[in-house]
Amino acid sequence: ISEKKDSDVIIIQEGNHKLENSIYFPSNKRVYIYENTSINLVNSAIIFSKSPFYMYGTEEYPINLYSSDYTGEGIILVSASKKSVIEHVNFFNFAFQADISWGKTGAVTFYESPVSIKSCSFYGNNSEDALNIIRTNFIIQNTIFSKNKHDAFDADFSDGIIKDSYFYFSGNDGADFSGSNIEIESLVFSNIKDKAISVGEASNVKAKNIKILKS
Repeated sequence: ISEKKDSDVIIIQEGNHKLENSIYFPSNKRVYIYENTSINLVNSAIIFSKSPFYMYGTEEYPINLYSSDYTGEGIILVSASKKSVIEHVNFFNFAFQADISWGKTGAVTFYESPVSIKSCSFYGNNSEDALNIIRTNFIIQNTIFSKNKHDAFDADFSDGIIKDSYFYFSGNDGADFSGSNIEIESLVFSNIKDKAISVGEASNVKAKNIKILKS
């Protein structure tokens, strides 16, 4: 990790990294990760940030965030006021939350931290939610959720758009909305063991061109 002198920019260098201990990024920074970079979280490590992340993988050289020993607890952004941008990133093999007093349920969590997610994948995660977005604005495009043990995606008290995305083989819900205003378009749900789309707690959802198969 390098930080530019007299700058708010933090860059995680290209290459393969193993994170054996949790890491914290304070507020008022900008964290950048570029193509051809992998971060392996082991030993129950977590990435905690109060600053936005800008993750720019490519189709040929995506960014991978994962846990080879299935204990890593993923990434959480809290009160990052600027919008994060996540493109061509794979998030996989993260653990169920070990300490329930924490309150975190997602392998990837954005709490009061706006985000744009494009051309990403969330698969093989054992957390209660593969992706959890809480009290913020978001857009998700061209993204795949597959073989997650519990909910694939959970939005709580948020406003967002999901387009051109796929939800396969969820152990629980495909997409779960609580207290949220959501627009969904051109989504496919297949082999969802509970509800493909769950709309609760005074949520408003506008849906167009939705396919639900074997669910």
